[in-house]
Amino acid sequence: MKMKYGPVPILFVLSGAVAAHAPARIEPESMHPLQAKMERDDAAFTRCIAAAVPRIENGVSPEAGAESIVRGCDREWRAAVQSTEAWIATLPEAQRTQAAALLQSEVANAPVEMKAEIAAMIRRHREDAAAR
Repeated sequence: MKMKYGPVPILFVLSGAVAAHAPARIEPESMHPLQAKMERDDAAFTRCIAAAVPRIENGVSPEAGAESIVRGCDREWRAAVQSTEAWIATLPEAQRTQAAALLQSEVANAPVEMKAEIAAMIRRHREDAAAR
């Protein structure tokens, strides 16, 4: 279950100059320390959501469950954004300006999109559980 959001996906969704200079998959031993932190924060955010989805009780609407999960995983989300911002700060100025603006735009839209994606995950989880 891979979320669209988190530091690494957000960074590569930014496209433009930043993504053009990043390999499709970075090998851990060749990663910049901040890129490695972004990977860890992304994984923590994804694990938080994945662990929370099955715990949403059936009587709770998927939308309310998604809202609860987003609030519950806020610390991991903020860490993901902060590690992405820290990595962006190391880029050359032209890339940094573009990447920071794109990240800000993505972060502004992410909560609504995340909630919709998480609500869909809750629905799929319930459908899978009912099919067993």
